[in-house]
Amino acid sequence: MPGPTASTQTPKVSVVLEAAAATLAAAGIESAQLDAQLLLAAAARVDRAPLLSGSADLSPETLAQFEAMMARRQAREPVAYILGRREFFSLAFEVNREVLIPRPHTETVVDVALEFIAEHRALGSSISEPDRVQSRWRSRPTRLRSASWQLIFGRPHWRSPGATR
Repeated sequence: MPGPTASTQTPKVSVVLEAAAATLAAAGIESAQLDAQLLLAAAARVDRAPLLSGSADLSPETLAQFEAMMARRQAREPVAYILGRREFFSLAFEVNREVLIPRPHTETVVDVALEFIAEHRALGSSISEPDRVQSRWRSRPTRLRSASWQLIFGRPHWRSPGATR
């Protein structure tokens, strides 16, 4: 029984990932290796672990989908938009071009807000005292203050944006 020909053999995962990472790096993508892994994992419908172990199935359909994803990434489209999801605070969110992609520094803002709330609750003080809460955010840009206020309290700021006391 003859073995598979070169044209019918599926390429090794490591070879595909290496070539894809090099292609993305040449396009100026800083996270080329990670992006290639995430895109190939999505195309193969597996986690990254099977990719890294080399056990993922790279069917022609998988490779075609991966090539389409790679073209979008080379055009500098964010991976989150290509995949249609982004994790934020260990929760998976659906994303598309109509929404902002959660960024790691946004988690820092939420961490500070949650810490602030916990400290004030532990002291028995009310976190609904706008002047004390706003003073924490005065050094931040107006949009961040307003967005943080709504995030923390679920309601708009009681003063006009940018107002100081």
